[in-house]
Amino acid sequence: MLNEKNSENSSTSDFLYSAALEPNAIGPTFPPLRPFSLPTGPTGSIGRFILSLLIIINLSILLKR
Repeated sequence: MLNEKNSENSSTSDFLYSAALEPNAIGPTFPPLRPFSLPTGPTGSIGRFILSLLIIINLSILLKR
């Protein structure tokens, strides 16, 4: 009984250990994503409008304090 229990734990831990060494062995594999970057500042007239709107909102919040 004790040997059976140890052998079960051993096979489970061996399986988990091998899965940790080979991450592609479990689950679906997806193609790599292409790198992308998001704009970091206002772009064009819409960006200027949004930036000015945010400034107005922040000023109104500061003035209410």
